[in-house]
Amino acid sequence: MNARVTELAAHAAATAAVGEEPVALAALRMMLRWPGQVLDVLDGHVQAPPPEAPIDAAAAVPVYTPEAYLALQPGLAHHHDADGFAAFTLRGGTALVVGGPQAPEACRQQVLRGVVAATRQLGVRRQVLFPVRPAALDDVRQVGFAATQVGVEAWVDLHDFTLAGKRWAHLRQMRNRAEKRGVEVEETRPGPWDEAMERVWDAWVAAKHPRWSLRWLTGTPSLEQPLDRRYFVAQAAGRLQAFCTVLPGPDGTWAVDVLCRAPDAIPGSMERLLVQAFEILREEGARSVNLGPCPLAGRGDDGVEDGPSGLMGAAFRWAWRSSLAERLFGFRGLHAFKAKFRPRWEPVYLAAAPRLGWVEMYAAARLWALG
Repeated sequence: MNARVTELAAHAAATAAVGEEPVALAALRMMLRWPGQVLDVLDGHVQAPPPEAPIDAAAAVPVYTPEAYLALQPGLAHHHDADGFAAFTLRGGTALVVGGPQAPEACRQQVLRGVVAATRQLGVRRQVLFPVRPAALDDVRQVGFAATQVGVEAWVDLHDFTLAGKRWAHLRQMRNRAEKRGVEVEETRPGPWDEAMERVWDAWVAAKHPRWSLRWLTGTPSLEQPLDRRYFVAQAAGRLQAFCTVLPGPDGTWAVDVLCRAPDAIPGSMERLLVQAFEILREEGARSVNLGPCPLAGRGDDGVEDGPSGLMGAAFRWAWRSSLAERLFGFRGLHAFKAKFRPRWEPVYLAAAPRLGWVEMYAAARLWALG
């Protein structure tokens, strides 16, 4: 036992030194991973999924959800069925279906049943599906998943997007602050800014606690395989301050995927970047932009309104309000940044099969936020 505690302390100190995280927080994060090791033992052997097929850069990517391109990220396995597919990753006895089925509505249930059957043949005990939106809830439940609200998702309706008026004062001030210091925004393609974007990306990932936090809620810059991604950069005097990638979505929508800034970026660079990107997309006729989910958040200040009940609901509320949970996961900070853009908040759900309980919630958190 003493040896284990000594190992924990040494590892936590090393993690904290590299990422500038307090030793106590690094140690707590490690302790939160220990139940996952027990879960892996209990789950037993799981076969590796079949090798992923290479992406055809020349082929059109069918876009049925904002996560269509995320489902093509390296490291994911794919189950093809009917006229669509589902991407998944395995961790122990859990399969996380990333972004749900990429399929027409008529085929959604068939693809979901197929990926559940395929992963169970590998020895997987549970399937977790995220994000699930209200329009897909019935299909998900018909297939045998249980679902509960675990946050909200930010949609910016571009026809209403303006920086005029009192309610936009903070965003306008941040945008203007960056402009006054020479921050300019331009759209680019992989090439001229590659090295700078890779440096900023590496620094941003290195600062995450744990490294590569929320990995299946956001993708990577994918400079080597851009497909139809769009790249916007904020720069001042030839130095990259921030950049984002924007992915095509269904029905005239777009989704912000990667969004990161240099550690010493000029204040307001991120706001300046997104405002300009939104204005360009609106001029081209885009309807709305998805800023992505905010776990545990609700439309008000008290977190999820329609989440789980009982002890799990209480845990949700504690995790949303607690300063310790905020230091561990940063959910309130994420929500506060997106709230600057006055989005339309829509509920977002997590679903699991064959049941949804503490084990499935922990398995999902382990895949995203515990490393």
